[in-house]
Amino acid sequence: MSSQKTARTSSLIWAACSVAIGLLLLFFPDFVLRFLSVLVGFFCAGFGILRITEGMHRDRNNRGICLFVGVFALLFGMYITVGPGDVVVLFPIAAGTLFLASGVGRVFSGFHLKKTGSGAWIPAFLFGLAFITGGVFLLVHGYSVVRFSLRLIGIMVLVDGVGDLWLLSAYDRAEKDSLQRKMQIHKGIEGEFRDITEEDGSEGETSELSG
Repeated sequence: MSSQKTARTSSLIWAACSVAIGLLLLFFPDFVLRFLSVLVGFFCAGFGILRITEGMHRDRNNRGICLFVGVFALLFGMYITVGPGDVVVLFPIAAGTLFLASGVGRVFSGFHLKKTGSGAWIPAFLFGLAFITGGVFLLVHGYSVVRFSLRLIGIMVLVDGVGDLWLLSAYDRAEKDSLQRKMQIHKGIEGEFRDITEEDGSEGETSELSG
């Protein structure tokens, strides 16, 4: 029984946290982006300080690369911490660059297929244009894409948390209903047993009076 209560408490805490995180992502995506960027910045800066300290204690042959990596990580971490949100935009920018390059390649492939007389050049050309359009959109609206993605994740997490809370409530109601039915059945059995006992007693008294 205690294990069931522990599992229920854990599920309740997880559901409440999911609701809180979902609301935070949905209504405060900019704050979440800045917070994540600051965390990444502190991590990179700490890593850079450790590498610089390690490089100072190495020999001359291995000192240069270690110090270079440490200084680069430290500066990158400081840059992210000062300008939070920039590091997160790097992901849609990288994806947009890949889509753009892939789209251009598909367009050239379509032109090559057209020269060979193949009718497949039209789908290849259209796919290329679609990739180019998507890549340009990510490059131009990278931050908006990240905010939209965070809000979409927030909606999914929020729905998941609310669903968990609803399931827990449904389980509680089902257990209460089952317990009430068992109590009613038990009371019914006790009542029938009491009636039978009373009937037996009254029959015994009747037989004694008759004797």
